[in-house]
Amino acid sequence: MDNKNLRQQKIKDLPFTGNLKDVLAQNNINTVKDLLNLSVPTWHKNFPGFTYHHQHELISFLQESNLMEFLKED
Repeated sequence: MDNKNLRQQKIKDLPFTGNLKDVLAQNNINTVKDLLNLSVPTWHKNFPGFTYHHQHELISFLQESNLMEFLKED
């Protein structure tokens, strides 16, 4: 799957833990693109229940999927 299609992929269809999927769904993050539109510090600030374990899970996925270039860090 190319980067554009992967960014449109629904979070619920990806191999994340159920807890992470729940936290993202509760915060209206439905696609990888929705997540990438926000900076990493925003994840912790704006997503109640979001943990560093969740961040690690997401960063690992982005690295494995070659999507790190789209990640906003500030």
